[in-house]
Amino acid sequence: MSARLVLHSFRLLFRNFTEALKVSVAPLVLAILLGIAAFSVSGVTPAMIAMASFTGRLPPNGLLAILFIGVVMLFTFSWIAVAWHRFVLLEEYPGYVPAVTDRPIWPYVWRTLGLGLLMFMVMTFLSIIVGMILPLTGEGAVGVVALFIGTALTYFWLRSALILPAIAVGEELKLRDAWTVSGPSSGAIFGVALILVGLNLMVGMVQQTLIPSGAVAVIVSLAVGWMTLMLGSSILTTLYGHLVQNRPLV
Repeated sequence: MSARLVLHSFRLLFRNFTEALKVSVAPLVLAILLGIAAFSVSGVTPAMIAMASFTGRLPPNGLLAILFIGVVMLFTFSWIAVAWHRFVLLEEYPGYVPAVTDRPIWPYVWRTLGLGLLMFMVMTFLSIIVGMILPLTGEGAVGVVALFIGTALTYFWLRSALILPAIAVGEELKLRDAWTVSGPSSGAIFGVALILVGLNLMVGMVQQTLIPSGAVAVIVSLAVGWMTLMLGSSILTTLYGHLVQNRPLV
């Protein structure tokens, strides 16, 4: 069941590759241009940001630029996700620039922020538990612990984030209802989480070992980032369609 859910999400993406590009390319290009403009106006350079990662100090205009870019990226990802959910679940075909007017993008943003806060709380709880157990297991268990934490967080996200496609298509689904409706398939969703984390780890290893640095690495990173964004939206769309709307996995 888990593999079928993941494969269905991949098929959604590649069978509708043109529409996937339509819902994502223009928003991402716009976000990149706004990011470049924000850094240009603020006078902050990549070297300053790199230095700040060591010193912990960044000029106030740099902090404002980063905050602005964070808001832009969150809005952009929500814009893309809403357009993709609506395309798959409502057969609302996108133009070359997906619609913004009369679309629940900001509600999607706020719910995503709320879920992000919940995820942070879950991660903090897991980190405390792991911090207590890890000294008893030794360094050899670090990889297993990382896999466990990643899978647990992804599992929690997949069950909770069912509320997001509901927002995109104008339906009501509360967090408690999302966990209720996904309860009978909790094992399959855990399997999906494990598959996704495993794929992410493998892709990361391939990038580190086989992809040379420079322009090729940048292109590959952009492609992987796009695939991760779109596959994540497809997974939620598949789960919502199958678990909430009782659609078959075809």
